[in-house]
Amino acid sequence: MAVLPVKLVLLRVKEPLRTKMPPPSPAPPPPLLLESPLPPPNPPNPPELKPPLPLELPPPAP
Repeated sequence: MAVLPVKLVLLRVKEPLRTKMPPPSPAPPPPLLLESPLPPPNPPNPPELKPPLPLELPPPAP
């Protein structure tokens, strides 16, 4: 029975947190817009990481 009260308390604690979460939600939207231009510069990085991987694969193959 003690578990039930605890769950109720957690639910009550989560309710107040949810009310505070909505305000921060609007903040994330701006960062998303800034990330749009970032994706282009990110592609150049993957190519650099791919070369090292193939080099390590040949040794284990033999």
